[in-house]
Amino acid sequence: AGGTRSAFAAKTLTELGYTPLPSWSNFVLFGGIADPATLWQQLYDRGILIRDVGIAGHLRVTAGTAGETTAFLEALASIDSNA
Repeated sequence: AGGTRSAFAAKTLTELGYTPLPSWSNFVLFGGIADPATLWQQLYDRGILIRDVGIAGHLRVTAGTAGETTAFLEALASIDSNA
């Protein structure tokens, strides 16, 4: 189930203009972010906690429950792409 959610997250990230890297786990590393610290803060301010793993231009999200994945994607969609 986590793999299905991570695939759904990756597809939606692509549609939002980001670049998800291939993943075979419940984590999705995605790039194409001009300012990861700002995007991280904007998501945090919306109640979404993801990881900045120190890779320039990238953040990592866990594909948790279906509700958590949807909440992340909706919050991300509410922010200007490539923040």
